[in-house]
Amino acid sequence: MTRRPFRPPVSLRACALVASLALAGCSSKTTAPTGNGDVGGIRLVAFASDRGQSTGLTSIYLWDYDSLAFRDLSGLNVSLEPRHHPSVSPDGRFVAFDVSRNGQYDVEVYDRKLRQTDPNASSAINTGDDESEPTFTGDGHLLCFTQGRTARRIRLFDGPTSRFIALPGLDTVSTAYSDWAPSPNYNGSLIAFVSDRRGNPDIYLYDRNRHAVLDGTNLRNALVSGGADVDPRFSTSGRYLTFASDRGGNYDLFLLEFRVTTSTTDTLFSTLTAANSGSDERHPAINDAGSVVVFQSNRIGQGRWDLWQLNVAGGIVSQPGVARGFATPADELEPSLKWSF
Repeated sequence: MTRRPFRPPVSLRACALVASLALAGCSSKTTAPTGNGDVGGIRLVAFASDRGQSTGLTSIYLWDYDSLAFRDLSGLNVSLEPRHHPSVSPDGRFVAFDVSRNGQYDVEVYDRKLRQTDPNASSAINTGDDESEPTFTGDGHLLCFTQGRTARRIRLFDGPTSRFIALPGLDTVSTAYSDWAPSPNYNGSLIAFVSDRRGNPDIYLYDRNRHAVLDGTNLRNALVSGGADVDPRFSTSGRYLTFASDRGGNYDLFLLEFRVTTSTTDTLFSTLTAANSGSDERHPAINDAGSVVVFQSNRIGQGRWDLWQLNVAGGIVSQPGVARGFATPADELEPSLKWSF
C-alpha cells in the first residue's frame, strides 16, 4: 500500500494521517521524512499533566512502560498554551491533542519523527470555531474530533484524501443539544460519543454505514442511565469499549465487550469493580487484549488526579512508575494507550 501525499511539503498530511499504522513507506513520488526524532515504544501512554506549572496549565507527556521513562516530545508543548486530550496513533508516531490559545480550542497533530506539530494538518482541520478532543481510529487513517462551542458536533477527517467524511444524522442536525467526546472503532464504522440529547450526558453508538445511532436494548441498558455516562474509549480493534459513569454515586468504570460471529454481534456488559473506589475514576483506556485498563482517579495517591493501572484478570490496581517520576503531586489526566496486545 502506498501513501498518497496531501500536498507538499512532506508533513503529517503527506505521510502521517495517511497511514499512521506505518503499513508502508511514502509513495515514490514523495520525499521521505528526514527527521531523526524518537518514534520508539511498544507500550506507551500519553497523558496531560500540569506538573511543574500552575494548576490547569497542562502539557502532554508520553510514558514508555517498558523502559520506565518518558519519551521525547520536544516541540510539542508551548508555555501558557494548555494542551489536553492526547491520542496516540496505533504505530506510536503521532500524537493528536487539543490546545487552548487566544480563547479558542484547536486540534494539532505532533509527529514524533519530525519533532514538530504539522501546520498543514492544523489548517485543514481547524476553523474559527472550537475543535477539540481528537481521537485516532484503530487503523490510524481517520481522526475524529468535536467541533463547536455551544451545540457541539462530531466530525471525522480522512487523512488519505485530506477531506471530511460526512456523518449524516450526527454532524448535520440543527437542534440545540450537544454531542462530544468521540471515540471511533478500528475503521470508524462505529463512533462512540457522549450526548445530552435526552437531558443527561449518555453514551451512544453511531453506525456510519446505517447513518444512524444504534438503539438496541442491550446497548441502551449499558450506556444510558439516570447518571452521567461519559468518557467512552474503544480498544484498537474495537472489541472493547470502556467508559465512566456516576450512576452509582461516584464515577466508576465500566466495560462493554462486543463478541462478533458470522451471524450476530453480542455485547457483554460488566463493572470494572477492582478499579473502582469511593473516589472518582474517569477517562479509562484499554489495551487491545482487554487485559489492562489505565485511568485517572482522585483517590489517595501522589497528587490530585493520578493515573492508575488495572490488571483485569488479577484485579490488581497500581500506580505505574511511581519511583521513576511518573506520578507527581500535580494532576495526571486523560490517558491514551498505544498497546496493541
